[in-house]
Amino acid sequence: MGGVCAALVVVGLTLADARPGVTALRNQVRSLKKEEEVTIKAVQARYKAIKRRDRLTEQELKFERAEIKKQEDVALALASSATEREAIRMNYDAMRAQLTAGVRLGEREIRMLDGQERAQIQQIKALYASRIKQLEQEIHNLERANTGKGSTVKKR
Repeated sequence: MGGVCAALVVVGLTLADARPGVTALRNQVRSLKKEEEVTIKAVQARYKAIKRRDRLTEQELKFERAEIKKQEDVALALASSATEREAIRMNYDAMRAQLTAGVRLGEREIRMLDGQERAQIQQIKALYASRIKQLEQEIHNLERANTGKGSTVKKR
């Protein structure tokens, strides 16, 4: 009986050592999921601003361009390859170009913007999903490494 208690204490200690790392990674995943929602809503707001750009002042257009730059920086931080970064830059440059004085949007351009918005949201979801999957794999690896260490007690 004493050997079983000692084994449980050892298993408990190894799990306690891994918990902060796993907990931190889980918190990161939660944070990324919230950030994804906020980013998608922000992109939708920017596209809405682009579509109603004729009613915006130059100062409001400047603010929208600055917000687009912030979103671009977030997306670039999540990108893992040069081709992803290039695609992100192209999308955000196109958005900024729509927010310059003198650009008139017709029905055709608005439909194109709708398509671009959907594509950009899918790209953002893919970037976040990739990063979240990577973190979940790290969590899984940490949990497997810790359950394999010193675990001589069989679960029933």
